[in-house]
Amino acid sequence: MTAVATPVVQLSINKKRASDDGKVIIGGIYSNASITEAFYFRELGLYAQLQLVDGSFSEEVLYAYANAGSSADLMAAASSAVIEKQIDLVTYIGSDTQIDLTIESGAYIPFTDKGAPGGVAALGDDGKVPAAQLPAMDFDPAGSAAAVQTALSGHTGDNVRHLTAAERTAWNAKAAGDHTHTAAQVGAVAKTGDTMTGDLTIKKSALPSLNFGTDGAGTATIFKNASSSVEDGLHIKDVDTDGTYAALRLKKIEGLASCLSLNFDGTSYNVYHAGNKPTPADIGAAVKYRYTATIPTGTWTAVSGGGYYKDITVSGITAAMTPCVGVVQTSDVAASELMVEEFGNNIRRIETMAGKIRVYTRSDGAAPSVNIPIQLVGTV
Repeated sequence: MTAVATPVVQLSINKKRASDDGKVIIGGIYSNASITEAFYFRELGLYAQLQLVDGSFSEEVLYAYANAGSSADLMAAASSAVIEKQIDLVTYIGSDTQIDLTIESGAYIPFTDKGAPGGVAALGDDGKVPAAQLPAMDFDPAGSAAAVQTALSGHTGDNVRHLTAAERTAWNAKAAGDHTHTAAQVGAVAKTGDTMTGDLTIKKSALPSLNFGTDGAGTATIFKNASSSVEDGLHIKDVDTDGTYAALRLKKIEGLASCLSLNFDGTSYNVYHAGNKPTPADIGAAVKYRYTATIPTGTWTAVSGGGYYKDITVSGITAAMTPCVGVVQTSDVAASELMVEEFGNNIRRIETMAGKIRVYTRSDGAAPSVNIPIQLVGTV
């Protein structure tokens, strides 16, 4: 017989153990991960190659074979259950035969190899290799205790590498008393007065300020603020000895060149200028308005008692407005005279409403025969 009759799966060898009686145990891990249909585990074969005199190898041949016959086990497919097991084969090779195997990396270690000669060390309940499986530990890795103590004493007594108590005391005293520098030596600004040759930037999380003390007559402060308690902007503040103050605030506002305000004891007053002009409401003035419209010809609505009316849309006008109405004349003298005549002869009154005006004719008048442009001017 030269081959397994019905091969199903090939195992990678993970075990080789020879005995003194010429036998060898060779095994591998079986997994049904790739098995799609159940089969009977009836045949088991071991293939080997012979190394020739010139160092080359022969073709792979069937070296050992076993057949379970009718006693074969049914091996389930992976879809039924996942099976992984160690399968070992014991065969006779003789005592003078040399076996070289390539063991596949990552293969499982059989349980029987744990703690066995030629196997691997087992782990105890504490996760460590038991002392019985370790070699004798009859040596001192660090040398003798006396030698270690000698080296330690020499190190601690080395005053070149370590400070003495007197040296430490002298060093600590420097920071407290003897160790000083002038402002000029460290490039600092003198508190008694100095000249800045560059920009001075003050950074602080809240109310960065520059304070000027006086000879008992109050204080002056320049600060930048952006908090809810003080108006945002650059403040120049003069405080009297009684706590009253006057302040000037400068701030850039969206849409304006700038905003300048004066503050007297907490009350702010805007300073108007070309970039921030007051509104009519700010100074109590009336607001002017001017609208234009055209009184048209065409169909008008009859009024009970005589005459007609026409609604004309004028965006922005309100019922509260009482404008002065005039005819808008053109360079055409004849046309202008006709429009004035039609307006004077036929139009009786104009009523303002929300977004429109209502034009009434005289009770004995008629709708105009020409379009009459008008303007409505007034104040609110």
